[in-house]
Amino acid sequence: MRRASIRASRSNGIPVKAELRSIIAPGGGDLRRRGDVAAQCRAHQEFHTDLADLPAALEIWDEAMAHAPLPLSAIEVAWLPIPGARVQVDLGCTCPG
Repeated sequence: MRRASIRASRSNGIPVKAELRSIIAPGGGDLRRRGDVAAQCRAHQEFHTDLADLPAALEIWDEAMAHAPLPLSAIEVAWLPIPGARVQVDLGCTCPG
């Protein structure tokens, strides 16, 4: 499992979207070098400080996964380890070769 949490960049519009793009980009690059991202990601959990952010988060995942389904558990939490963070992601992927 890969765990990441990044503070949102307020300059990119909706804070949770900017935050998720920051989380997905580093791992996504490694996955893309090894093949199809959608085929490699198996499941993930998202920890949100506000579940009202979930629809915006799903839009980002839909883009990143090229509209492929991804099992997801969204959990609302009172706080995250990084001050100001809105989302933390546990992402399970397989990386062939």
